[in-house]
Amino acid sequence: MRHRVCWPRHSALVGSLILGAIWAIWHFPLGLVGDLSLYSTINVVLAAVVFTWLYQNTGSVLLAILMHVTHQNSVRFLGKAFIDADHVQQQWTGVAIWAVAAIAIVAVYGTESFVRRPATQPALAGAVQIQSAAFGGDRP
Repeated sequence: MRHRVCWPRHSALVGSLILGAIWAIWHFPLGLVGDLSLYSTINVVLAAVVFTWLYQNTGSVLLAILMHVTHQNSVRFLGKAFIDADHVQQQWTGVAIWAVAAIAIVAVYGTESFVRRPATQPALAGAVQIQSAAFGGDRP
C-alpha cells in the first residue's frame, strides 16, 4: 500500500484529509491577493482524496500532476467566464463534482487504501490445483 509510506498510522482517507488540510494551508497566502474562498479551500481537501486515489491506483506522480494542472487551468480560465453570482455558483458546482468523486471513491474502494483488492481465494485455489497437478498430487 503506497499511502503507508507517508501516513503509516492512518487509512488512505484520513491521510488524504490530512494532506488536503496541509494543502489548504499552503494556499492560504492566496487570501492576501483576494484569491482564496471557502469553496476553494473545500475543493482542495476533496481534490486530495481524488489525487490520492489516482496515485494509489497508478503509482504515477506525473498523472496526479497532470490532473492538478488540468484542474487548475480550468478553474483559472473557465472561471473568468463567470461573474458575480454565476461565478460563485460555478465554483460550488465544482466543489459538488469533487465531492461526488470523493464519495464514489470511498463507496467503491473503502477508506483503507483506495485500491480494490482482487479476489484471492479463487486465484489461490487455482494455483494450489496447478501446483498439485504439477507434482503428481492428483494421482490416487
